[in-house]
Amino acid sequence: MDAIDREKPQSDCGTATGANSPVPPPGVSGASLSALMSAALSLPILALPIKAGALEIAAIGLRHLVYREDGGRMKISEPVLWAKGSMGQYDFSASGTVDVITGASPLFVSNETGTPVQTLSGASITDRRRAADARIARRFGDWSIGVSRAVSFENDYASRAFSVEVKAELAEKNTTVSFAYGKSDDRIGSADDTTLHERRDTKEYLVGITQILDSRSLVQSNLGISNGRGFYSDPYRFTQTFFTDGTPPVNAPDARPAERKQLAWLTRYRRAFPERQSVLAVEYRYYRDEWGIRSHTFEA
Repeated sequence: MDAIDREKPQSDCGTATGANSPVPPPGVSGASLSALMSAALSLPILALPIKAGALEIAAIGLRHLVYREDGGRMKISEPVLWAKGSMGQYDFSASGTVDVITGASPLFVSNETGTPVQTLSGASITDRRRAADARIARRFGDWSIGVSRAVSFENDYASRAFSVEVKAELAEKNTTVSFAYGKSDDRIGSADDTTLHERRDTKEYLVGITQILDSRSLVQSNLGISNGRGFYSDPYRFTQTFFTDGTPPVNAPDARPAERKQLAWLTRYRRAFPERQSVLAVEYRYYRDEWGIRSHTFEA
């Protein structure tokens, strides 16, 4: 499942990972990545030889992601080193990254003009995140069981997560059904307040199905549910309130509920056109949570 926000104290159905996960792995924290501009490079830099009784398939590669927000507010550079392989009935994969974040962070929200306006800090910030994940799966005929572990560390944020996934291939491998459970333990601090040591715990569940329709097309649908409890507020954000009666403005720290239940439903359709060397990709995503957020997202 994927986490949608990049704002540190939030999470969005992102822990239970797997091939049918609608959103990415947990532990990735943080500012809404809305205007995404990414340049990605994925190159296998080493192919290990096939050897009977040892590694059957193995590869190591490098991927580089670049993200920029509108107006140059935030820039993220993320090189990722990955490896994957198979040995007998076992499949394994692992990756590690050290990404660098630079830009201006949100400072406060003001209603001075009658409309909430977000103000960015004038100073440039720099942060570094170190993250790694590993997964191993065992095949039992048409069934497989996989476990994964992910960790992520920043100066003021730490996340540790694990997930378990059960997958079954049915109808001559034309139908794949997945079930997953994940749990993440996050620790939140603040560079501005060394006494802040908060935690957030999240449990996530996923069920998904992938159906091959014909030799060129397939459809996939996943349902993810997340239950979180703990610290969701942003320790770096404040709300500045102005009063019409001349009362001096008041700065209030960001305060959000200590519980959050989320539901995300993602459906994908893929159709290949080999004669044109192209693929039609259509996706629909519905999201809701108990904070009153509802969204419908359609992409093609």
